[in-house]
Amino acid sequence: MIDVADHHYTLADFEALLPMGDWELRKHKKPYTTRQTVHTVHSGRLLNPALIEAVTHRLYREYSGYRKENGYIAALCPCGHVHDAPGKHFNFDPAHGIGVCFGRHGHILLKELSVILGIQPTDYGGLFDSERKDT
Repeated sequence: MIDVADHHYTLADFEALLPMGDWELRKHKKPYTTRQTVHTVHSGRLLNPALIEAVTHRLYREYSGYRKENGYIAALCPCGHVHDAPGKHFNFDPAHGIGVCFGRHGHILLKELSVILGIQPTDYGGLFDSERKDT
C-alpha cells in the first residue's frame, strides 16, 4: 500500500483524466497556412473591388444573398445543394474574396467563384486591382 501523504502531485499530473469538454481550450494552433491566407495576404496585390462588387451583387440577386453582421454574404451555394437555404451551405467573404461552402465544395477562390457565377474577371479589369498595392 502507498502512503499518499508522502506523494505530491500537480494539476498537470491529472490533465489526461480531464473530460474532453475543455479539449478545445488546450488545442494548439495549426502549423500551416490556409489557401485563403496565401491567396490574399502573400500575393502582395489587392483584389479588384469592381470584381468583388460584381460577385456580391450576383449573389444578392440570383442566390438570395444577404449581408451578415460579420460582413460575410450568406447565400445559396452557387455549386448547388439539394436542401439548400441562404447561408446554410455557403458564405462569401468580400474582404478576402473567398467563398466557403460548408458542404462538399470547401473554399472557393474569387477566380473560381467568378467563373461559376458566369462573371468574367477580364470584363472588370482582371482579378487584381492594377492601381493599388498591398503595403
